[in-house]
Parts: sequence; structure tokens; C-alpha cells
Amino acid sequence: MPGWTIELLAGERITRAFWIILALPAPFWLAVIFFPSARVVRHICQPLVAPTILVFALLYLYYQAWGLGGFVWPGGIGYTEAQSVVLHPMGFLILWCQIQIMHLFLGLVIYQHASRLGLRIPVELIVCWVLGPVGLLPYLGRLLVYRLKRG
Repeated sequence: MPGWTIELLAGERITRAFWIILALPAPFWLAVIFFPSARVVRHICQPLVAPTILVFALLYLYYQAWGLGGFVWPGGIGYTEAQSVVLHPMGFLILWCQIQIMHLFLGLVIYQHASRLGLRIPVELIVCWVLGPVGLLPYLGRLLVYRLKRG
């Protein structure tokens, strides 16, 4: 089914799905930002636990895409061909979900590393939540300062 048809018939549902995907990782982010030393947070907010929970949402999106007849995969490999997949509403939602999962995974790796060092890094985690890999830069800066102070 063409993307414009899906948007016409299910625009509100697609928008709702976008916001749900955006909200799914929020409890994990809020937990590591505001309660980083809580025992339950340390157990649940592991890089291989929390993102795996979100993978079920991704699998559901794949299932929904399959129900729509799947995607029309590009005929070649290039920018225009890849863009055509993301321009499809389900293709975009799947990509959006993958981005949220990868940001959360990276943020939790940073959180675990900082916890082992005894560092609180709320700003770095917020940057990672919003900008993903860019959050590595302030965290690496924090590590550099930490190591210079330790000698």
C-alpha cells in the first residue's frame, strides 16, 4: 500500500504510534537520570535488558508492516533508494523505533560505566537521550576531567 494512502487512512494512528515509540524508553531514561543509585534501576537499566524490552515494539511494527503487504524494497543501493523506504510511514516508524532503541542502549552503556566509577552524569544522559551518540562527547569530557583529578 502506498505511503500516502496509509497517511490518509491512518494519519492519527501513525502520529499516536510515533509518540508511543518516543515515550516507551522514557521511564528508563528518567530512572537513570533521577535515581541512578537505586537498586532496582541498576538491575533493570542494563544495556541488554531495557532495550530488549523495546524490541518487542519493533517486532510489532514489523508485523504491522507485513500485514500491509510489506515494503517495496529498493531496486538498488543508494541514497534515493534508501530514502524511499523511510518515506513510507511504516518504514519511518520502524526507523524511529530503532533509533530510540540504539539511543537507549548507548545511554545505558554510559550509565553502567559511570556507575562503576561512582560518577553521576545526568547532563550527559540527557544529551544522549536527545542526540544519541553526541552524548559520548560530554561523557568523554567528564571522564577526562575525572582521570586528570585522580592523577
